[in-house]
Amino acid sequence: MSVSVERIKNTLIYIKQTVITTSIPFLVLLVVARYVTPEDFGSYALSQVYAIVLTGLFSFGLHIGYERNYFKYSGDVNSLGALHNSVLVFVTLSYSLVAVLSLVFIEQVSDLVGVQRYDLLFVVLLGQAFNRLAQFYLIYYKNSENARRYSFHMIAATIINAVISILLVVMFDMGVMGVALGYALSWFLVMCFMFVGVLNEIALRLDWKFLKEALIISLPVTPRTLIVIMGAQSDKYILGLLGTVGGVGLYNIAYRVSSVINSYMIALQNAYTPSLYKLMFSGESTTGKGMGRYLTLITYFSILPAVMVAVFANEIVWLLLPDTYAAAGDILVVLAVYYGVIFFGKISGVQLIYAKKTGLTTLLSIVFAALNIALNIPLINYYGVLGAAFATLLTGSLYTLASYFVAQKYCHIEWEGGRISGIVFTLLLSGLIVLLLAVFSESYETMLATKTLLALFYGYLGFRFGLLSRVNLNKLLSGLKGK
Repeated sequence: MSVSVERIKNTLIYIKQTVITTSIPFLVLLVVARYVTPEDFGSYALSQVYAIVLTGLFSFGLHIGYERNYFKYSGDVNSLGALHNSVLVFVTLSYSLVAVLSLVFIEQVSDLVGVQRYDLLFVVLLGQAFNRLAQFYLIYYKNSENARRYSFHMIAATIINAVISILLVVMFDMGVMGVALGYALSWFLVMCFMFVGVLNEIALRLDWKFLKEALIISLPVTPRTLIVIMGAQSDKYILGLLGTVGGVGLYNIAYRVSSVINSYMIALQNAYTPSLYKLMFSGESTTGKGMGRYLTLITYFSILPAVMVAVFANEIVWLLLPDTYAAAGDILVVLAVYYGVIFFGKISGVQLIYAKKTGLTTLLSIVFAALNIALNIPLINYYGVLGAAFATLLTGSLYTLASYFVAQKYCHIEWEGGRISGIVFTLLLSGLIVLLLAVFSESYETMLATKTLLALFYGYLGFRFGLLSRVNLNKLLSGLKGK
């Protein structure tokens, strides 16, 4: 399978955008962490748990239905407009109901979540709602392969968020509330900008038939989505119950740093997902060797940051954060490995959405969400914050493996097993060695030398498998120059 220059150019745009939208929050985190305590970050994280669960539930999985049906109507401006607007109006009304009910029952919500600041809870909820609504516009730009528009709005949201957050936290001494307001205002403003932009490209129509079609795909996914969200957020909630709010804050900081890996993966995913869907809808076989080589290339570069963060996690924490967050290093190692492993779930998700078999994963989601909670309770009880990270890794690994087999049954892809195994083994081994070094090594020079060798070995795999070949580098350079 040849990689088109246009696809390479889009990939480079997404990567550049990811560098900016991850670097700026890193710098903001570096500043804000000196004004916000782990306890305050813990309250912010617990507020996010509530907001993420509610917005995930009341979107009814329509992000998935909208993304799939975009390709069905991409050639018809009127139909695409009806799909886009109908879905967006429905979700907006749904979120408005959530906001009103949250205000009415704010005391009960506060007791349930364990956060006593009503204002923080509500502002975080609004910020998450604006972000989720903005995702529909971003999906539109991504699926139309308009990487420049997508990246522009992502960068705009990041810069606005950074400016407002630093002003409110540093100059106006608003603490963690400044962080929450910066996030909410930035996504509200960018959402308004995108509303105007998309309105000029599609018809302004409402037709509930298109909403119904999207719901037919999305509703079977809703229980799965909710359970996955609850399972993903259960670690923070259980930490708050069994540990301390400060422990939640420490875990949340490590989680935010590790989310750089996920942001990078999403950037690559934005580039290759439309290509995978187009290939599937074209009826072309996905079992050929060309597809396997293409996915090996994607896998290597997707997991690359996970390996690097896992290897140099402690150095990242020492450089970026004050001493009060020093214990986040080992947590970051485990979470980095976790993000590397769940990359394969992103591919499985594309397979299942294409095959209209998303409902089959609901049972798996229930089982593994329950497993995540079951693992979190004893591991947090015995190992504290690190136990939560290990529970997340174990559950994510098992779920990814199970979803892989389910997806392969309905949309088979011929992976290059040997090369993929080498990449995954290197990721897992690197994380394990770094954790063991932290326990048994007394010499930092020995630790640093070992870590450097691990990083170099992953680079060696790239050359050994032909992924870092001169041909691929020339293609990247050609795309960079716009040739």
